Amino acid sequence: MKNKRSIFISVLGIAVILLLLFIRITNRAANGNQENKVTIPTVEIYKAEIGQIHNKVSYTGNVEGIFEAMIISQTSGTIIKENVKVGDKIYADQPLFVVENEMQKANVEQAKAQVLAAETNYEKAQNDLKRIEKLYEDRVATKDNLELAQLNVKSTLAALKGAQAALKVAEKQLADTYISSKFSGKLGSKKVSVGQTVAPGTEIGKVIDDSRLKISIMVSENDISKIKVSQKVKITIDAIPNKYFEGKVNTVGLATDNNGRAYPVEIMIENSKDSEIKSGMFARCEIETERKENTIVIPEKAVISNNDGKNYVFIVENGKAIMKSIDVGIRTNTLCEVLSGINAGDNVIVVGQQRVENNAPVKVHSK
Repeated sequence: MKNKRSIFISVLGIAVILLLLFIRITNRAANGNQENKVTIPTVEIYKAEIGQIHNKVSYTGNVEGIFEAMIISQTSGTIIKENVKVGDKIYADQPLFVVENEMQKANVEQAKAQVLAAETNYEKAQNDLKRIEKLYEDRVATKDNLELAQLNVKSTLAALKGAQAALKVAEKQLADTYISSKFSGKLGSKKVSVGQTVAPGTEIGKVIDDSRLKISIMVSENDISKIKVSQKVKITIDAIPNKYFEGKVNTVGLATDNNGRAYPVEIMIENSKDSEIKSGMFARCEIETERKENTIVIPEKAVISNNDGKNYVFIVENGKAIMKSIDVGIRTNTLCEVLSGINAGDNVIVVGQQRVENNAPVKVHSK
């Protein structure tokens, strides 16, 4: 009985030992297979192509007429006549509003009469001087008589000049009652009506010359060196959706604004009779600062930049990722110009390049 029990225990021990050996061998085999298994990263590629690339900057501003000015009253009184309405075409020095001016007209007539009287006195003084000079030559008149006649000429001449100046003042005061613009354009707005009393400094209305339009923008110091006179500008107007307008850079400021961080740039737009653009509208301006044709272009996201400023990409050749150092040109938010390092037609990795190693196999994702 004891022998049978000993045999059973021995057999059981051997079985346990064999089981443990089997488990150990199995684990080693599994670990070996795991170590030998290689994960090949999947990437997406883009075929480098010959194309064009351009860069641009964007700024906003308000549309204005080439000339705009607020008409200001130079006189006091009540407006008695209105010759134009808002939107009308007007001409330089055309009377737009008339202020009561009977007093000014009377002053002009009085000043004219005073000029006439002064002219008469001056002519008489000149004739008297000629007569005295003749008598002085004949030794009939004295030197005192001659000097008195000469002084009288000077006195009457001064009176004439004073009368003429007074006439100019009166005429200017009368002219001021005919309120006008100094340049042609359109009456953009008005702030007065017939029966309203005005005074010197009262705003009458705004005149706008919209034969051409301009947009003034403030360009940052980082972009101002890229802006040149005559560059084309793509313009959109919020109030006129789904339309584009073309302008040109007219002037580029040489000095910053008060904050010292931006420069004034003026953009010009040619206007037409049927144009929908109006002064005061909000405009968005895109200025093309760089453009290249027939150059190698790849997506910007394909480029990897080192801390030392060098750039490189991975291309796929024979199923492997190959690292290529590149020189770049124009860069935008979406595209990059490649000056050297790769050729048109190369398969550039655009997704997954961060997970690959040089000369390591990759799997190209098929879309």
